[in-house]
Amino acid sequence: SAQNSLVEDLTSFNSRTTIWKAAFDALNASRSYRIFGVDNPGKHMSYFNTQFEPHTHNSWVETLLGLGIPGFAVAMVFTLITLWNGIVILLKYPLDVWKRTTAMLTLCMLVASFMEPYLFLPPIDYYIYNFIFLLCAGYLVHWQEEDNRKFLSSIRKFLHI
Repeated sequence: SAQNSLVEDLTSFNSRTTIWKAAFDALNASRSYRIFGVDNPGKHMSYFNTQFEPHTHNSWVETLLGLGIPGFAVAMVFTLITLWNGIVILLKYPLDVWKRTTAMLTLCMLVASFMEPYLFLPPIDYYIYNFIFLLCAGYLVHWQEEDNRKFLSSIRKFLHI
C-alpha cells in the first residue's frame, strides 16, 4: 500500500483498518463463514477491498476468517493462557533470565501478531514464527503449571465449588 502522512498512517495502522473492515465484511457475507471459515482468507477478503491482499494483517482476524468462531475461540484460549503465564513469569522470576527472556519473546510475538498473521493460521512464509511461539508458550505453561494449579484451587475454595 502507498505510504501516507504519519498522522494518517498512525490512525489507520498503515491502512490495516481498511483491510480488517474488509475481513469482517467477508465474514458477514455468509453465516457458514462464521462457523466454518473460508479456505483462503486473503483471497476471500480481497473481494471486499479495493486491492488484493494476501492476508488480513492480524493473527486473530486471520484465524476468525479462516477457521470461523470455533477456531477463533481456541486461538483466544491460547492467547489468554500465554499472556497470563508470560506476565506471571516476568513478575515472579527476576533472577531466571532465560525464563524471563522466553516470556518476553513470547509476549513480543503476541504484540507483533497484531499487525501480521504470524500465529494460529499463518501463511506458509510465517510457519517458523508460529512454531517458535507455540514452543515458547508450552515452556511458559510448563513453568507455571504448579502455580496455576494452586491459583485455580484457591479460586474453587473461594467460590465453594
